[in-house]
Amino acid sequence: GPVDANAFQAKVDALNAKGMTPISAAVLHAADALKSSERKATVILVSDGEETCHLDPCETARTLEANGVDFTAHVIGFDVASNSKAEQQLKCLAENTGGKYITASDAQTLTTALDTLSDATQPEPLPAATLRAPESAPAGTLLTIGWDGPSTAQDSIHVIDASGENRSWNYVGSDGSVELRLPPEAGDYALAYIQNDATHRELTRRPLTITPSVFALDAPAAVAAGSEIQVRVEAPVGAQDSIVIAHSGDDGYISYAYVGEDKVVTLTAPDAPGAYELRYRFGDSQVVATRAISVE
Repeated sequence: GPVDANAFQAKVDALNAKGMTPISAAVLHAADALKSSERKATVILVSDGEETCHLDPCETARTLEANGVDFTAHVIGFDVASNSKAEQQLKCLAENTGGKYITASDAQTLTTALDTLSDATQPEPLPAATLRAPESAPAGTLLTIGWDGPSTAQDSIHVIDASGENRSWNYVGSDGSVELRLPPEAGDYALAYIQNDATHRELTRRPLTITPSVFALDAPAAVAAGSEIQVRVEAPVGAQDSIVIAHSGDDGYISYAYVGEDKVVTLTAPDAPGAYELRYRFGDSQVVATRAISVE
């Protein structure tokens, strides 16, 4: 955040240096504060001497590099003698985390070094990407989305719900458009372009309102054991949608059939009489409509 110069100066003036140089402990503390095991983290270390607190900066660097998502330590050796043990330690810390080592000897060169490293820590600008789609669309329908972007191999476009969960996705392809099946629930969503590189960055997103759709089943209330059941569907049908018949209260199913464009499905009733349930499975998994049926 922005620096409060007076508060910062007061903190510095209140410090009482004890003459020790806890290089490794300081960097480990900073990495922990930045949650380097969960996200990219960069620190800038300024040191005027060698490690004096019983840890090895080289080993510390190797550990942080191995355990961090993308950890980098840039190091400034302030008034450190060339080729000294202190400089070797500081260089090792920087090199083993992919950072830079710079020397400084006075206020002016320290300022220059800090400016240089501050520039080095700035993230690269995101590649340009845009998404073209209606502001709203009915639940469960197939939406065509136009896109412009870097088209890295296997870049993808996602439908993300209000909780941040990815609900649907597809690769961008090569023709500047992609089709996505929208979730069956109405609500506020977002479309996002994800670049499939080492960072897996989200390059852009735009809001999408999903409006309600009807999901319903029409079938006889009762049928004879072993007979055919004709089920009519009211729903935006997509590939892999299916109708199953199951025992009431049972998560499994006895038999199923996929829904075609005519929205009529024929199932065979179980041989055993009893209370059963017809279920519409959206995308062959999520149940979005049910209807009780008795087998006699």
